[in-house]
Amino acid sequence: MNFRNGIIAGMVLFMVFILSLVVVLSSKGSELTTEDYYLKDKNFQQNINARQLAMDIQNPAIVKIENKLLSIAFKENRLAENVKISFSRPNDKALDREVKIGSVPSTVPVKFLKNGNYDMVITYEIEGKKYEQVEELIVE
Repeated sequence: MNFRNGIIAGMVLFMVFILSLVVVLSSKGSELTTEDYYLKDKNFQQNINARQLAMDIQNPAIVKIENKLLSIAFKENRLAENVKISFSRPNDKALDREVKIGSVPSTVPVKFLKNGNYDMVITYEIEGKKYEQVEELIVE
């Protein structure tokens, strides 16, 4: 009789645990990385080609943050146009930002970035070719 009651109590506790786990996990929101993931997927090959071009010239963008100022320059004094920098925070979509810069070298204030890790994507054009460079950035 005690063995049967123990098995029933164990099964009931296990079911309560599973139900509470379902309730807790379903109450948490899930975010997509981007809202327009379908459009980004359509341009995926173009992004791969742009990243490959940047790697072929050994990622020429040099990015530094000092005193809440982001400085961006290129090796060999290359002139880049239509520069766009996207900051995405892996764990908080509300902190994602995008900055457009006309040309490089340039300095941009980044007071809007809170401390933490960011994935930074730099897109630019050199002599009509599109380049894309991905960097990890730590703001302190």
